[in-house]
Amino acid sequence: MLAHLAALGHFPETPFTNLNLTPLRTSPRKQIAVCYDGPAMRALEVHLNGKRLCTAGIGDAGVLTAIVRSDLRPPQVSAKKSSLRANEHIGLDVGGLNTSTWEHIRWKTPRLRGGDEILIRIIEANVVDKPSSRERADPAEVINAEKKHVEMLAKKLGWKIVKPQRDGTPNP
Repeated sequence: MLAHLAALGHFPETPFTNLNLTPLRTSPRKQIAVCYDGPAMRALEVHLNGKRLCTAGIGDAGVLTAIVRSDLRPPQVSAKKSSLRANEHIGLDVGGLNTSTWEHIRWKTPRLRGGDEILIRIIEANVVDKPSSRERADPAEVINAEKKHVEMLAKKLGWKIVKPQRDGTPNP
């Protein structure tokens, strides 16, 4: 089935043979995808103020995160009202990176306010919520970022990078 979906362009080819991506309907408003038929995968069950937001999971190759952030921005002064108070944006990000497909995956979460209570439970699950977005990394961008990172480290360490000439022979 997975090879068939990959051939249709719905899912990339993957080394996992035990994936079953058949969507299930569990309620009229929330679709859940069965992601893994093998041994249960590590997942994060995220709750906000006692209500379950999502169950997030990547499978057996990737990084899974739940991050609470407080973004303080400098005060803004408007013509109507001046305020010396910083603008604060509090948020929750649930996402990850599937390292077999290089897809960045995110689950939708609401903005947070002071007093909100967040519970993140680490569980084993065969079923996780469908992500709200999936974005595949551009291989050319990944290579360029890796090159820039190596060049930055070489400069920091005082190393000289010797690149081959266009014909493949080493520089003198």
